[in-house]
Amino acid sequence: MLEKMKTKCWECDRPITRSTYDKDPGKYLRYYCEECGARALARQEQDNETYRLIGIDRSIERAIETIEKNRINPIVYRGYLREIKEMMVDKEVRFDSSHEIVVACELMKHKVPVDFGFTVKRYRPDFTLHSLKIILEIDGINHAVKVERDKRRDEEILAELGREWEIVHYPTLFVEKHLAKLVYGVQNAAAKQRMVRMKYGLSKKNEFT
Repeated sequence: MLEKMKTKCWECDRPITRSTYDKDPGKYLRYYCEECGARALARQEQDNETYRLIGIDRSIERAIETIEKNRINPIVYRGYLREIKEMMVDKEVRFDSSHEIVVACELMKHKVPVDFGFTVKRYRPDFTLHSLKIILEIDGINHAVKVERDKRRDEEILAELGREWEIVHYPTLFVEKHLAKLVYGVQNAAAKQRMVRMKYGLSKKNEFT
């Protein structure tokens, strides 16, 4: 049943009348007058942007730490990190982990063209390497519980792109220990899979073990 509810603005105590239903959980929320509500919304948007930028800085810092774990002087990647950060700030690219940032740096270092915004079907691959016909996925520790789901996704992607493409799954552990071998390892894994497919007519994804 619709009823009138009298309350006060959370900030200025100005009386407010709201229409609500008897069992509406919104009855127990904060309410703002129009003026205070506009200011609160602006603050929230500003806070969200501040948190987003802080998150980017933290991701870049973790990426640098991962590079250092590889016993590589991060100054080698400084220019790439700055370029990636600018793209992230401008919302041109999105990375789900600091490991993906490190991989992006390594690909840029080797001048491998990357399509960061490519989507296929309803999926957005981590890295799409058109020149190599490779989809590169960076798999974290939770990948083991998603194997079947990833397998179905990979089949959908390959069916859409064509069998000349390969999907290579590269674990974050390798990013932390074998960054310098990434480009060679990915190309080598894709080449071996193509050979297996041509020889046996198989269709299976590539995965580092």
